[in-house]
Amino acid sequence: MSSDSLSEGLKAFIIESDELINSSEMTLMALEDESNNQELIGELFRSVHTIKGSAGIFGFNHVVDFTHIVESVMGRARDNITELDDAAISILLDSVDHIKQLVDAAIHDQDITAECNAIGSDLILKLKQYLDEDICSDVNSDNETEIDHQLESIASDSGKAYYNEYWHISIRFDKNVLQNGMDPISFINYLTKIGDIVNIVTIKSQMPKLSEMNPEECYLGFEIDFKSDNDQSEIEDVFEFVRDDCFLGIVPPRSDANRLIQLFEQLPETIEEAISLFLQCHTITAEQANDIMAFDNKDIGKAEDDPLAIENEIGDEIFNDKKIDSSKADNAKKSLSVQKDQIIRIDSSKLSHLIDLVGELVVNNANIESQARSHKDKMMIESVEKISQLVNEIRTVSLGLRMVQIGDTFNRFKRPVRDLCKNLNKKVNLQLIGADTELDKRVVEMIHDPLMHMIRNAIDHGIEAPEQRVALGKPESASLILKAHHESGSIVIEISDDGAGLNSEKIIQKAISKGLVAEANDMSESEINYLIFHPGFSTAETLSSVSGRGVGMDVVKKNIENLRGQVEVASKPGKGCKFTITLPLTLAIIDGFQVNVGGSIYIIPVGMIDECIELNDQIKDKNSQSNFVNLRGEVLPFVRLGDIFDDGREGNVTNKRDNIVVVHCGDQRAGFVVDDLLGEQQAVIKPLGKVFKNLKYFSGATILGGGQIAMILDVPQLLSYVKKAS
Repeated sequence: MSSDSLSEGLKAFIIESDELINSSEMTLMALEDESNNQELIGELFRSVHTIKGSAGIFGFNHVVDFTHIVESVMGRARDNITELDDAAISILLDSVDHIKQLVDAAIHDQDITAECNAIGSDLILKLKQYLDEDICSDVNSDNETEIDHQLESIASDSGKAYYNEYWHISIRFDKNVLQNGMDPISFINYLTKIGDIVNIVTIKSQMPKLSEMNPEECYLGFEIDFKSDNDQSEIEDVFEFVRDDCFLGIVPPRSDANRLIQLFEQLPETIEEAISLFLQCHTITAEQANDIMAFDNKDIGKAEDDPLAIENEIGDEIFNDKKIDSSKADNAKKSLSVQKDQIIRIDSSKLSHLIDLVGELVVNNANIESQARSHKDKMMIESVEKISQLVNEIRTVSLGLRMVQIGDTFNRFKRPVRDLCKNLNKKVNLQLIGADTELDKRVVEMIHDPLMHMIRNAIDHGIEAPEQRVALGKPESASLILKAHHESGSIVIEISDDGAGLNSEKIIQKAISKGLVAEANDMSESEINYLIFHPGFSTAETLSSVSGRGVGMDVVKKNIENLRGQVEVASKPGKGCKFTITLPLTLAIIDGFQVNVGGSIYIIPVGMIDECIELNDQIKDKNSQSNFVNLRGEVLPFVRLGDIFDDGREGNVTNKRDNIVVVHCGDQRAGFVVDDLLGEQQAVIKPLGKVFKNLKYFSGATILGGGQIAMILDVPQLLSYVKKAS
């Protein structure tokens, strides 16, 4: 769809359909364990129904036609006519995949391919076994059955006079509906997908003179008699995307005068004008109109507990000086307020722009703070400190807007794990721990593929077949655990299994044959395991559709390092394997600690610092060439940053007192020897350009308050250097 006028509505459809498709997939996965859970079945029915309704609004007929059949299957399951066994759930999962394909093709205005059509036809045949023949005979046919269930419930109340024969819909579109990307006619057209429009009257009373007309504004309303066996909520769903830009009133068939007058009083027209419109629409007869006019309009139509009726009464008070109970008004407003959506959707690009602006604010605030201190003006310093506190709060709140729970990413792996297990004839129990752990949305998006690679490899290479596990005395179903938790300003993600673990001998043999190492005599277990991250490295004896081509683990390592993180692997033969990924919480702004090395300033992330100590004779090793200190009985390796960065000094000679910054990442600890400790500084991370992409030991740069550039140290890389050097 290329129309600019529908761009905003289409964006909303894209977001909502993606959420509903993912939700449908998760619900089906849950139904595998609880096939008779009516709450889950109802949730799935509503998701599919909403996708169908939203697609119909935009004229995506391929989506509507296919989801109509899926919805019918779910309707029968909801009514306990059809049982959702494993075969049915597998077909429905494939159907959800097909709906996603159809939606993608629709929103990109692409034709449905022959392959996609063939898949759809095959799925329809499979779904047909769960339906009556007439449901699949014509997916576009409207259900013409009468609304007997409604008439039966109404017929029991014989003391009332009934008026309208069909559903009656009154809709008045706001003037700005077109500017908000909605086409009113599309909603009217979609009504024909769930029933028949018996009569329709176009209301032009708000139409201005031609000279005063704005082509970007809408002046129309409609009165519609509508024949359908759907309930009111399903009719309301047709107008879901435009509910904030219209008045919508729906009256069930065979309603009494009281119910009709409730609607009349909410319309912008007078009751006499509303009755005239109902007569034009043939909703009521002239005799019925006279009966309605005979009712006392002041006493009818305002249910005691109806918040909408009370709200109208509150509005009337302004114009007619009517007095109403203030407590009732307050309760009505409260009742209305809780019905309103509390979530606002924001384009991620707007959030990124906000974070960039906050970053500039942080830099400029640091500059002002530096100048205030250089002038030694106490009042100015005090004012700047207050502003700094506000800037820090703004930074925290702004970064929090982009923080999301990792649970959504974890849940996406349930379906691939299920499909892989069926493909490889393995049984795996996927456990998710710490799904409520929050981190930056950009980090979440970039970590999905590395996690997927590791999960696939764990199932294909690490986890044994059920019969093998039983022979080894293990449970038939393997455990695959995804765990996330915060640790000192970072997020740690663990992927562990109780499979066969890594085969060190095979890894060494493969590494020697590929020329990666000469001998393995002096290699530790962790160093041997880390060889799997080399490009093209694989110990798989046969190729499969899942893995074995040596593609994946090197990509994992590269993507994690691009996020300024690190990955570690630990394995016990026959017991299992665990990958540990350590990542920064955010890629935008960090709390940093400034240090001076040879006249240059460097930034160390505060979350990775344990403490700062003086490098004195009491903790030094007697061997002057040693790079270890005794830190309260613990042997701590250290490295002089001046040696790494070649600050121009000869050897380790210095007239200054050396300080050690003790840092950690994961289980590793080490000390960085620096000249001066300069204190904390909020650092806006600026990525290094392509020219510096091969520069080691730096994860980015930042601008200090005085305008100088300071490099941000890559602590994981430096810890690896210390480990090798020691």
